[in-house]
Amino acid sequence: MRSYRYRFALLAVAAVALTGLVLVVGDAGAAMQKGGGKKKKGTTTPVTNPQLVQALTDARTLVHNANHDYKGYRGKAASQIKQAIHAVDPKHKHPGLPAVNKGNNEPQAQSDMQLRQAIVILQAVQMQLAGAADTHLVSAGKHVTQAIQDLQIALTKN
Repeated sequence: MRSYRYRFALLAVAAVALTGLVLVVGDAGAAMQKGGGKKKKGTTTPVTNPQLVQALTDARTLVHNANHDYKGYRGKAASQIKQAIHAVDPKHKHPGLPAVNKGNNEPQAQSDMQLRQAIVILQAVQMQLAGAADTHLVSAGKHVTQAIQDLQIALTKN
């Protein structure tokens, strides 16, 4: 019973956090369209979006903390998320992730739940990036899509 409350609470927090993304990504896209000054043809200035970076960081942390290997797909997804963060904010410094006690000490179901939570966050980010015209955000969207696919495959490999 407690685990269901915990899951619901985590999903509720993720939903509230991602609601803010709708406003922020839309504002970022509008800011890019308004950009003044002369620019070289075909280049854009990266949009720094702290809320989007935070959502991606949260997903990356969940994937990192999952305590099973999933035949390498968990690691591939973490790498894709890291690349998406860099596409959104090239100057972002990736903080070191805490050391996790590896060795499959946590129950498989708990590890699977962490990956599912990361997928929920990434799907919300993916929806926000779907209409982006900025090349950096489009690139981030591709990395997020690949990360979701890797996590879905990972969940079949346990």
